[in-house]
Amino acid sequence: MAEIIDKDLAEFSYSSMANYAASVILDRAIPDARDGLKPVQRRIMWQTHLSKLTPKAKFMKLAKLSGLTLAYHAHGSGSISSAAVNLSQDWVRSVPLIDIQGNNGSIDGASEAADRYIEARQAIGAELLLNKINHNAVDLIDNFDNTEKEPRVLPASFPVAMTNGAAGIAVGISTKILPHNPLELLNASIAMIKNEVKDVKDLNKYIKGPDFPTGGYIIGKKGCRDEIETGQGRFTVRGKVKYHTKGAEPYLNIVEIPYGLTTTRLIEKIANVLENAKALGVVDIRDETQDNHDVSIKLICKKGTTQDQLEKIESYLYKKTDLEMKISSNNIMITRGHQKTLDMWSYLDQFIKFRIETLKRIWQYDLDKLINRKEIIEGLLKTYDITDEIIALAKKSENKANLTELLISDFDFTEKQAQTIAGMPIYQLGKQDFERLSNELDQNIERSKELSTWLNNEEATNQKLIEDLEHSMQKLSNYTRRTKVVNPSQAKEAEDITVEDVIESKEMKVVIKKDLQMFQIGQRAFDNQIKNYKDDDIIAYVDALNTEYVTAITQQGKTVTRLVNDLDQSTLKDGSSSLNKDIPNLKSNDEFIGCVVNDIKEQSQENVLLVSKYGYVKVISGEKLRPALKTKAYMKKTGLASTLKKQGDYLTIMEVIDKKVFADLEIHVILEDQSKKSGIVNRYIGLNKWAERNDGQGGSGFKGINTKNGSLPYKEHHLYRRDKDEDETTDETTDEN
Repeated sequence: MAEIIDKDLAEFSYSSMANYAASVILDRAIPDARDGLKPVQRRIMWQTHLSKLTPKAKFMKLAKLSGLTLAYHAHGSGSISSAAVNLSQDWVRSVPLIDIQGNNGSIDGASEAADRYIEARQAIGAELLLNKINHNAVDLIDNFDNTEKEPRVLPASFPVAMTNGAAGIAVGISTKILPHNPLELLNASIAMIKNEVKDVKDLNKYIKGPDFPTGGYIIGKKGCRDEIETGQGRFTVRGKVKYHTKGAEPYLNIVEIPYGLTTTRLIEKIANVLENAKALGVVDIRDETQDNHDVSIKLICKKGTTQDQLEKIESYLYKKTDLEMKISSNNIMITRGHQKTLDMWSYLDQFIKFRIETLKRIWQYDLDKLINRKEIIEGLLKTYDITDEIIALAKKSENKANLTELLISDFDFTEKQAQTIAGMPIYQLGKQDFERLSNELDQNIERSKELSTWLNNEEATNQKLIEDLEHSMQKLSNYTRRTKVVNPSQAKEAEDITVEDVIESKEMKVVIKKDLQMFQIGQRAFDNQIKNYKDDDIIAYVDALNTEYVTAITQQGKTVTRLVNDLDQSTLKDGSSSLNKDIPNLKSNDEFIGCVVNDIKEQSQENVLLVSKYGYVKVISGEKLRPALKTKAYMKKTGLASTLKKQGDYLTIMEVIDKKVFADLEIHVILEDQSKKSGIVNRYIGLNKWAERNDGQGGSGFKGINTKNGSLPYKEHHLYRRDKDEDETTDETTDEN
């Protein structure tokens, strides 16, 4: 019968969750400070060692390698293959540990090929990770089912964690370790061993900050100092841009991108910002990246674009896209079985101590082998003068075990010496090269003394450690710094520029037609065409600079805003394409009734007067009509000029009036009334009573004139200056016969 255990549910849940959290932290998500690897990565590298997949060996199918690694990492071959590919990506890792033959992904974000189509082996960097692992360099522990042995950590001879970086999310914690230059880390480690640095702040002399495989810039040194001194830092990173002004197509060339960003994502961001690329003089975006090291994203500009304009576009991209971005580091690693945030001193100190421990284990292993061999050599040399006696003893012995006993008792051999001699064929015993054995013994003794000194003398230990790290530096000598750290004063300022900074200002005519058409035309062309234009579909035409914004208002109270430079250039006859195609929430039966021009840099000096069919009057300042212009998102939507309260109501009048004269004006509205002989009804609105009003976009205004609930159709209106002595209630209605 099963035993029933009475346990508090909350306590049980907490205990189970704590165990799960610890398992995720230690066994999956967070790298070990000693070798800088997560368990899955370590097991992959261990299997490449067991399979003898050295940098010069033949490649093995990644699917097979993943299958073999399952003996140590029982979380599915997919996770293993993905981790192996990640270890091979040189735009992610400063020092790749796996060499992949085939498609291992791309900096553009493309996925790698399936593991059955690509092959793997160790990269050159793996030699520094696994060197002399067979010399008892690290502890071997049981795998998950106690059928195999795997290393607790690998005997890394360079600071892998901070060199290659790592990212992981566990229960309640996350780590984000950024890549650094291995030569700077090794130099700093040597300086610490030599006592040339006294505290963590001194490491700033040797370590400049993160060094990304993708290059780029770090703006400002504060984040670098914070990371070195606390293990946490916040960085402003930028891509690298070059200019090309010669030829018919001037262009900006992005040749390095921020770490962790793909070229595809960056291009998408740029395209979103430059939705209508003409706005900044950009006519095309081309991704000409050849491989993961030669990034080339070209922003082709219109002919005649100057370097000054290119620089302004660059500044704009820093401000609006991920060409400049913020990234943070949080150097959480496993140390002594617990997760901890490590500053650079603490991390390198642990690496140094671990490397000393590793080297001493290797030296002790080599020394033990020499001691064992020395005992054997001494035994073999001892046979020089007694070879005949040993042969005679062998002849009368019953078996190997008996001969071993006789050698120990008769000639005082050690058990190990006796076993070796007893196991040798008699013909070999008489043919020993005693001179060679004597030389070997001398070398053995000398080497043993050397190893003992390294093991027991701190100064000698440190000197050998320095030589070991210098050897790693030599192996990694090609890894020169790729990311430049610059002071903010040296960096180009990320400017929130406007299009007029990069567009040559021109005077244009903006034409508004009833059927939701809005386009620009040159002043001279307009003057020539308007003379012979006979249609009555033009609602308004206004003077505007191509660097200004025009907001058109519809009968339904909607607004459409465009940069004049972005408008199609057309003729009066041809017009432009309907905006309904671009703005779905405009109804097909809606019409434009007028427009207002805005300079984004200046506050509008104009009021917009709106009057509806039902007699509602609204006054709104010009700048309130334009939506937020920080991005081009406004081009995909409409704004709001007025909310119409009654069903069937619509705007009939729009007037743009200078604020300085607004209060002095009166509007004369002429309505149609078929019941009157004249067929005309006059209404008057004195604007002085509306002069202090500045309604918001959502309002409908107030009842200003009587249109008998919209039954009196609008015919026309006129503005005129009021007589100051005239009664201010002239908005009362009168019938004119």
